[in-house]
Amino acid sequence: MQYIGFSFSRGPNHYDMAREKPSLRNQRNNFIETVRQYRQAGRTIYYTDETWLNKNMTSYRTWNDRTSDASLKVPLGKGGRIILAHVGSRKTGLVDGAVWVFVGKKNSGDYHAEMNYTSWLKWLKEPVLPKIRSGVLVIDWAPYHLVRNETTRPAASRFRKDQFADWLKAHNLVLAEWGPHWRTTCTRALLKKRADENRLLPGRQISTTSPSPYFTSAAYMSRRWRR
Repeated sequence: MQYIGFSFSRGPNHYDMAREKPSLRNQRNNFIETVRQYRQAGRTIYYTDETWLNKNMTSYRTWNDRTSDASLKVPLGKGGRIILAHVGSRKTGLVDGAVWVFVGKKNSGDYHAEMNYTSWLKWLKEPVLPKIRSGVLVIDWAPYHLVRNETTRPAASRFRKDQFADWLKAHNLVLAEWGPHWRTTCTRALLKKRADENRLLPGRQISTTSPSPYFTSAAYMSRRWRR
């Protein structure tokens, strides 16, 4: 069996299987192509993520001489928790003044319970977005990242021409070169292309995109934050 490529071991887990679903492969390919187009256009790609630290968190391994005196003196329990979020890019590194740190107050085992759309968006609008103008912000699929309202909802691909026109005007995305009669002269395809290029966060010229769930690079970045 080994000769023909088989091994006696545990098979792929559900994450491995999920990554190869056709729908997720299409999302992954679309994300990679979108980021490639942004880079070719000279846009800076920024990434944001959140992580946590407990007060009594320590390393599992230390340099020691295997005596009882070498053991770490760590209090029982996890202790208090701090939660932090940051933004950075390959070109600029971590963005100065954009870190968000606060003390967790809930006894939940998952730090995501401490986060919500209102506080996350407030953090983005005040210290983050003014510092990354004309950039592209990559966010993950956390529930508080996906809240939509009339201000933050992007244009839907099924929009009619007049709906694309209304959306572009509401977000100040109408180009002067289109002229005063742009609603009549511009085609639906042109308006849709303009809308797709500017999936905006409210009030700022920042495009957003998200990798597919289980996207390997995004998961790797999340793990690196915790080290």
